[in-house]
Amino acid sequence: MMMPSWKFSHFILIHAELGFAFFKLPRIDGLEALERIQKIDAKLPVVVMTAYGTTETAIEATKYGAFDYVLKPFDIPEMLKVIGQAVAAG
Repeated sequence: MMMPSWKFSHFILIHAELGFAFFKLPRIDGLEALERIQKIDAKLPVVVMTAYGTTETAIEATKYGAFDYVLKPFDIPEMLKVIGQAVAAG
């Protein structure tokens, strides 16, 4: 059985259980990436990561359906916890 896959300019989803969107990308921002992922699979948990975080972007990401909003650099044990929670939620 062939797994569904979708390719955009900066990410590929292949039977994904979790998505990551980086807030600052060339040609597409993380919120647009998040919106595109949500159109493909609204149940897929997506974690938005950024080094340029503001309260406004965190609120926007949440409105767009982000599972979580993580500031870089991040603590690896905390990120693993977020990943575990996101996969369990998906």
